[in-house]
Amino acid sequence: MTQTEQLGLLLRTIGFVAALLVVWRFVYLPSAAEQFRQAIFGLRREMFLFAVDAKIPFDTPAYVHLRTQMNGMIRFAERLTLLRLVLISAMPSARAKEHGKRLDDLLAQVPDEVARLKLKGFRFRGSVEIVSHLLRTSPVVWVPYCAGTAVGAVCWLFGWRPKLDAEAEAMLKSIARPRQQTVAAARFASVKAVEADAYAIGRQQRPSHSRVVAAQAA
Repeated sequence: MTQTEQLGLLLRTIGFVAALLVVWRFVYLPSAAEQFRQAIFGLRREMFLFAVDAKIPFDTPAYVHLRTQMNGMIRFAERLTLLRLVLISAMPSARAKEHGKRLDDLLAQVPDEVARLKLKGFRFRGSVEIVSHLLRTSPVVWVPYCAGTAVGAVCWLFGWRPKLDAEAEAMLKSIARPRQQTVAAARFASVKAVEADAYAIGRQQRPSHSRVVAAQAA
């Protein structure tokens, strides 16, 4: 290979790497941030619908705290990186510890046990979404993650599973999206229910044909 060919190969390699970096920075990372943001949007909407169904007041401190956390995740999705998380974990502040303890205390104040477990599940699922986002946007952890996933799959296959308490099992089950209805199907069902109620009320208020005839005869 001549010196000119070596130079051409070097330039092509540099151009290819530069193109990959441009695609990574201006295409992939914004798309990953938008995917994370949409996941938190869906989680926040699901928590809102649960609060409506369970008749949880919207001014409940635990609900307000979780919703504020999700709003922060949506707002600062682009700033959520592995490096920032490592720096924050390496330099824990009293404010961060107080923040986590305060949320635990607020969740403990929820009187209904089912609602409390469900809210803890929403918190846990938010953490899972953060970890998933960091895995998608941090190439440095791809190899360890794949190795850990393989080891975990082997352990699960041979029945080497950790024993979990009831609360941990409920949180793990809450990760799975409910398959009974999608959000669109739930909205359609609610609209149809409102239309059916309106039709029934109209039928009750509308006088029948025989009553009209009798009134005209009188």
